Amino acid sequence: MRILPLTALTVSVLVVLSGCQPKGTSDDANAGTSAPRQAAADVEPQRISLTAEELAQAFKEDREAANERFLNKEVEVKGVVQSVGAFSYPGGYIYLAGIKWETEHKRPWEVVLPGQMITVSGLFEVGGVMMKINDVSDDRLVVSAADLAKQMQADAVATQEKFQGRWLEIQGEVVKLETLEAEPVQIFLAGHEGVRVQCRMSYEQNKFGEALKTGDQVRFAGYFAKPETEGEPLILSCFGIEN
Repeated sequence: MRILPLTALTVSVLVVLSGCQPKGTSDDANAGTSAPRQAAADVEPQRISLTAEELAQAFKEDREAANERFLNKEVEVKGVVQSVGAFSYPGGYIYLAGIKWETEHKRPWEVVLPGQMITVSGLFEVGGVMMKINDVSDDRLVVSAADLAKQMQADAVATQEKFQGRWLEIQGEVVKLETLEAEPVQIFLAGHEGVRVQCRMSYEQNKFGEALKTGDQVRFAGYFAKPETEGEPLILSCFGIEN
């Protein structure tokens, strides 16, 4: 399945979807007198546009009706990204309105970050649906490790309030790595006047972190958290950006 569950609602959606059969087959009794109908595979899919919340609500209210409405249709969905991540194979995923969608992009955090408004589309089929990222509406927050460290030095309280809980793209030079068994890899980036920026990898990105070495120029996507070391910025759930 390419649409993966976060809640019991999504499990139910999949169960019903996998059991649906396309309607509209020819009546055998009229086969000799009626004009042949175009094969379903040759029909251009109808596009349905709605918000992520509307889609989730449709399945919550009436699963059978929702499956009948969306099956074999191209659906365009707009919503705020709640989370991003990656499968071991073949690609990545995003969460919209509590539903986990597989994306064509293997590293969706290179395109969109949680908190940004996004439009995706995909064909609802019995086997599932893979979403294509069509548009990202909001600006991406990008900051260098040196600039973040400078802001922290100038006013730690204001900087904490500005970035707390926000997802951002951080860029800088690796000055230290820590790899502990069964723990996420920790990368320290050069900051300013001795203040470093700590980036703690997402577990599923440990291999990316383990391949780095001091002196590498890197880019991560992650969220700004409360510092564990006073005055030192901390970025959690970091995903490596390769493009």
